Amino acid sequence: MAQNPAFAGEPASSAILAGPEASAAVPATINTMLAGVSPEVVLDVVSLVDELVADAERDGAKFETLVLSRDSSRFRVQVSRLTPATRPETELSADAAFGRLLVDEVATTWGTRGSTTWAEVQLAG
Repeated sequence: MAQNPAFAGEPASSAILAGPEASAAVPATINTMLAGVSPEVVLDVVSLVDELVADAERDGAKFETLVLSRDSSRFRVQVSRLTPATRPETELSADAAFGRLLVDEVATTWGTRGSTTWAEVQLAG
């Protein structure tokens, strides 16, 4: 995991989703934000966001907010949980292990800070 890098300037577009309806709005929001980006990248980003939201709800935590932002070359997702996860110091479950592999494969960089997990996907160059 890497340090939490910030956008150099303001993101070109961003969305904040919260509440029970947030998950249902994710695909349409990402499709709008990534208009003109290859369908393969869009599918990867949707899968990444779905996994980060699912991970935020594992181990008894509650999903709070999802922040999506994009500049000309990167797409960034931040998922915050209402309560910190209480992850046991044991092996990951099969779902969590698969999710970690997906995040490692799709994200250019990712990490956690407190109860927020963030990830970025390189869009160009």
